[in-house]
Amino acid sequence: MNQKRVWQWCRKNNWTEPRQLDTGDWVAFPPGGFIETPLPQNIQLSASSDRFLDLLSALVLITSGLIVALISIAISPLFLAAIVCRYSQRRSMS
Repeated sequence: MNQKRVWQWCRKNNWTEPRQLDTGDWVAFPPGGFIETPLPQNIQLSASSDRFLDLLSALVLITSGLIVALISIAISPLFLAAIVCRYSQRRSMS
């Protein structure tokens, strides 16, 4: 979501080739410029709030994955017993 907002802002204001640095800051070429320049502060601030939302989304996904895994482990004995019983019956028939 953050990247989309940055690209839209750059397109609207004629900045070209936006990219995010390792530090999380965004830079691009301003109109008529030939040196990458950091984007204005108001765009940079919205990027940090997006990072929080991304982190929160990741936490929710990890938590729900763990819950699904625990439920699967908890109910697996119910199905495992039937499979073992069926396998034992096939072995005794042959």
